[in-house]
Amino acid sequence: MRILSAKDLFVSQGTLTGESLPVEKFHDADPHAQTLRRAQNTCFMGTSVQSGTATAVVVVTGVRTYLGTMASSITQEGTPTSFDQGLSRFTWLMIQLMAIMVPWSSSSTGLPSTIGKEHSSSRWPWPLALPGDAAHDCLRLPRQGALAMSRKKVIVKRLNAIQNFGGMDVLCTDKTGTLTEDRVVLQRHCNVAGRETDEVLRDGYLISHFQTGLKNLLDTAILNSSDFTSKP
Repeated sequence: MRILSAKDLFVSQGTLTGESLPVEKFHDADPHAQTLRRAQNTCFMGTSVQSGTATAVVVVTGVRTYLGTMASSITQEGTPTSFDQGLSRFTWLMIQLMAIMVPWSSSSTGLPSTIGKEHSSSRWPWPLALPGDAAHDCLRLPRQGALAMSRKKVIVKRLNAIQNFGGMDVLCTDKTGTLTEDRVVLQRHCNVAGRETDEVLRDGYLISHFQTGLKNLLDTAILNSSDFTSKP
């Protein structure tokens, strides 16, 4: 939706961005927005209004929305990993090797042997076993990696991801707050000089209590502070 007018409009976009804090929306366009989901004058399907009011016009619906395009991209086949590409090359190599070894092994059984018929027939199948053993070892490596990671309490959903993990030099992750209580506690209230004063706490309470916008975690921490709740 394209926002036409808004007043204290805060929208939770955690479904799209993973951010826990709501985002304030305006009717004016943001010239610095680099992506569609960061546009301050646009609301998306799959998000929810936390506070405020607004008037908007629907632009697109269904699969043409931002959430709809995300759903369609999930169903598409992913980009082949280095393991997939290597396995494909190895498979074609085994096919070519088998195409050469099978006729050669079949023809070698009809050739005269100087070491005896029984000894010769017991040794000829070994060339055919080499491609199978090599393929088995190639496919066994990801399983061994998954078992090693399971002992570290890591669940691997895709075996071909093991190759990519092994090829990483630096892995960057983002903690979104799922391991915390998502709660802020007020412990001290100081002025710019670093001294605790009741005036700072009083001003903070008045701002948090009478504001018309969405109360964030800091506002909730001030209003739920024991300095206020413990007093009659």
